[in-house]
Formats: sequence, structure tokens, C-alpha cells
Amino acid sequence: MTNKRFDPETGDEYNLEVYPPSDELVAQRLIEKKETSESSVRKLFKTWRTSQKFIEETYRSITFTFQSDRTIEDL
Repeated sequence: MTNKRFDPETGDEYNLEVYPPSDELVAQRLIEKKETSESSVRKLFKTWRTSQKFIEETYRSITFTFQSDRTIEDL
């Protein structure tokens, strides 16, 4: 999440690691949104960690567990 950047001119979003812009001019104008800053992401994960068990227990009856190494067709 901390690798996300936003192009204010086009509205496009990029991930600097997975989907970086190919144009250097685009790369120069990218900005980091407050919600994807490292401090915001750390706060989000802290909130998730404190709520995770409650959420999992609350929704256990309507969720499914499956192995992530299976293909989409197998699922």
C-alpha cells in the first residue's frame, strides 16, 4: 500500500513496485495520498490487528476457507 502513487493530472494510480509509470514526466508529478503514507498504513494495520479476531468470529458462519494454492477452476 505504501508504494501507491497518484497522478493528479490524469487521476491514474500507480504502484511504484508492481505498476510504475513508463513515462518519466508522469513519474515526476506523482504524489502520495495521505491514506497510503507509511504512518497511515501502520495505523490501519494496527486497527485491523485489534479487530481481526472479533471480525472473524462474527462472520465465521458466512465465510469460506480454502487453500490459496488451488486454481480458480478448482475453487
